[in-house]
Amino acid sequence: MCLPTGAGKTLVAAAVIRNFLDWHPNSQAIFVAWTKPLLNQQKEALTRDAGIPSSQSCVINGHTSAKNREEWYSTCRLICATPQSINNDAGENLINMQRIKLVIVDEAHRALGEHAYCQIISKIKAETADFRIIGLTATPERDKMYEVVKNLHIQDLVYYPAMHPEIKKHLVKIEEVIVKRTETENTCLSLLEEIGDAILTTLKAKNLLSFMNIQTATPFKLREQEKFTKHHPSWKFMYPRFMVTYSSNSNDL
Repeated sequence: MCLPTGAGKTLVAAAVIRNFLDWHPNSQAIFVAWTKPLLNQQKEALTRDAGIPSSQSCVINGHTSAKNREEWYSTCRLICATPQSINNDAGENLINMQRIKLVIVDEAHRALGEHAYCQIISKIKAETADFRIIGLTATPERDKMYEVVKNLHIQDLVYYPAMHPEIKKHLVKIEEVIVKRTETENTCLSLLEEIGDAILTTLKAKNLLSFMNIQTATPFKLREQEKFTKHHPSWKFMYPRFMVTYSSNSNDL
């Protein structure tokens, strides 16, 4: 399900979770998200909107004790967890796969290659076919969508852009607040630009980049460049360094 940010993906997920837990007594629903702060936020929203008692829901991540994991997998009906946690615990046989009737994958566009999302689905399908999968994303990538659909065994796609009449009228207008950088932040950014430009010069000299200034770099440009040059030894060595510099310098942060 592809919906823009703020269009109600979590609310839809809550409604589906409520129905599946009602239809299948003693079953479990698993909601996987990539970051711990997002998990806590989603657990609060899902339990509220789906009407699930707090005692029947939990958050499991890398800091959850082994004792709590074992207890919560046994007693909770809604499990919000990082994909790494579910993947590891499935390998340790802490999860009863037969109880799982629904898996909701947040930021489903990440389900590429050997990502933990893909490994989770493979492990569950190896134990049972009697469950459903829903992938949520606000940023589908057209050239990678087929792989995501294949890896998550998706049968139907629902896509509503922000300008769709049924979506546009429900979106909350986001107020933009511009925060001026401090002098210290400007100094740090200038130093990062120098580092980034030095790396760019090296990559450009090896014909691995088509632009010379870090300010003209965009995520799209970098992804497109990586497709053609990622197997070059210099690219493998320099690209991670440049991406750290670019991310630190990006106005999107």
